Amino acid sequence: MHIGYATQNPRSHYWVLVNHGVQERATELGIQVTTIHAYTLDQQIAAIASLLRQRIDLLLIGPISAVGLASSIQRAQAAGIPVVVLAAQLNDTPVTCTIRSDHMRGAELAAAHVVTQIGGAGEVAHLVGPTMMQDNVDRATGVRHVFAQHPGVEIVVEQESPDWDPESGAAFMRTVLERAPAVRGVCVANDTLALGVVAAIAAAGRTGEIVVTGFDATPDALIAIHERHLSATVHQSTVNIGRSGVEIAQQIVRGQIVPSLVLSDVSLITRDNLVEEMIASVALLPRVLSTVVERNEALVHAREEVITAQKAALRELSTPIIPISDTVMIMPLIGTIDTARAQQVIETLLEGVAASRIRTAIIDITGVLLVDTQVANVLIQAAQAVKLLGAQVVLTGIRPEVSQTLVGLGIDLRGIVTQSTLQSGIAYAITHH
Repeated sequence: MHIGYATQNPRSHYWVLVNHGVQERATELGIQVTTIHAYTLDQQIAAIASLLRQRIDLLLIGPISAVGLASSIQRAQAAGIPVVVLAAQLNDTPVTCTIRSDHMRGAELAAAHVVTQIGGAGEVAHLVGPTMMQDNVDRATGVRHVFAQHPGVEIVVEQESPDWDPESGAAFMRTVLERAPAVRGVCVANDTLALGVVAAIAAAGRTGEIVVTGFDATPDALIAIHERHLSATVHQSTVNIGRSGVEIAQQIVRGQIVPSLVLSDVSLITRDNLVEEMIASVALLPRVLSTVVERNEALVHAREEVITAQKAALRELSTPIIPISDTVMIMPLIGTIDTARAQQVIETLLEGVAASRIRTAIIDITGVLLVDTQVANVLIQAAQAVKLLGAQVVLTGIRPEVSQTLVGLGIDLRGIVTQSTLQSGIAYAITHH
């Protein structure tokens, strides 16, 4: 089975996760996926045309726009190729199946949170996303539905944003503060706009006075919740949308009947469940990084002229520092550790610890291909150096075969706290600090 996947912006946090879900599930099911990314509608139209020439069994699309792909999709359908759309709904042509988040339900959760936080009464504002997308129509409908159920809640300003720029959110909030200074809550169509809204509130010296909710659970939004600027955001099961796309595709190709619309679950993130949601997101990181590295390595082999540039990019990706709280950070390691990279691991780790108030540095080796004497020595040196800075290393991702290798090499890790999984390592770090 061969799926052609025309997707978009590979640098977007949202689409990185959707695309990972597609690749991960396809690998598990032994399905071939040919992926082409696009940044503009014209590029995506060209990508679909290219995929249709490659004898694919099904076309999977992560659409850039809700309109403009009708002709391309109709050509696929005329050739007997089913079409499945991910994470959005097209306005101008029917497809075999659309898989997207339950945006109306997510907006209802956000609006209900605002109502609860303001005590069931007060002036509120509503910033709607571009309504050319059905997702935003659903989000707006969900917010209005909840507010309408509470007579004491009055929408004093409602406006549609022409784009997702943070400055549009800030401009909207400045207007709200001028027209309705007594406003107590704001529902915003997505996190990017919401961050602009909270910036305008902060500039007016009113942080903490106005409840603001976003949508999408981006990393910046989670930080804003932690810092008490943003009250809540809606989390979409982004990876599952990609995985479901492949599963539905397989059912269609096998001749099974599938629904025309599949809605993926959503949930509300507040400070009350922020840590749990961040742990879940961080636990996903090694899988996502592994997919990214594998795809980059394939490109290296296919395009010899960019080998040097891609190796440099992979080195930067290979030692990321991810803070999950004021005192805990994670360094997930992927691939092979040679002498040059070993030095980079230690330097990056020490810089990260020294630059903040980190008390625990988690090194996750789940994705390290080979753990030998050199790798073990790097871990020991890193732990000793971090200890001199007043912090502690927790080593996670110790697989059974890795444990046997370390014992066989006579490596002594008694000075390092070890945990079998990244999740258990995070739990240890949080409970011990």
